[in-house]
Amino acid sequence: MLSIIVPVLNEEKIIQDSLKMLSSSIDAFKTSPDSFEIEVIISDAGSEDFSIEIVKDFCKERKDFRLCEGQILQPSIGKTVKQGIDESLFSYVLILPVDCRVSSANFTMLKKFIDSKKSYGGFSKYYFNKSLLMKIYAILQNLVRTKFLSHYVWTNGIVLQKMVLNKVPIPTDGFMEDVVFSDRLKQEFKHTYMNCPILVDSRLYDQKGPFKRMIINLIIMIFFRLGCKNKHFLKAIYKL
Repeated sequence: MLSIIVPVLNEEKIIQDSLKMLSSSIDAFKTSPDSFEIEVIISDAGSEDFSIEIVKDFCKERKDFRLCEGQILQPSIGKTVKQGIDESLFSYVLILPVDCRVSSANFTMLKKFIDSKKSYGGFSKYYFNKSLLMKIYAILQNLVRTKFLSHYVWTNGIVLQKMVLNKVPIPTDGFMEDVVFSDRLKQEFKHTYMNCPILVDSRLYDQKGPFKRMIINLIIMIFFRLGCKNKHFLKAIYKL
């Protein structure tokens, strides 16, 4: 019923813990009367670290987990997700970045979403960093950006019917892919906001301070919404 696509590129530091937590959540959900069939596809873009070896060892113990291994030229999340979706068996897909954590409650809500035959949606989210600043930031994202503006990024755990991709293919040009994808989706379909948060690794915010990363994200979004499509310029801001 549901294919979970986990895009991966050089994630040896967190991939094993991520897969263990995902498998635990799936096993907990399987004890529920709402349980349904789930496959997990770890889509690797061409990792040069030990990510693939870790995934292969993990998949030996889980028949419902499998590796989709590729060598993607100029890899991006969009390309890596598309590679996984092309190998998926089921009519609904959940895009779940490797730094996101779901619980059995998220699967219960996904069951309702699938039964309703809705087109696409995503979850609210919170971060590993539980500081007051990050909590406020997450609340604002959930209410303003996701719920009211129908704007989903990869870390919202985007879920959709595969048939949606016939009309709105996943962008694969390497930058702001999830923003462009979300904009196109809401032009064509009604979204479903699922207020059952997933937990997101806050490493990008922790590296140089949450406030700096928030400001950089805001600046990039402002320029993008004002019509700036210069990827090199926006990437330069992101790398600050």
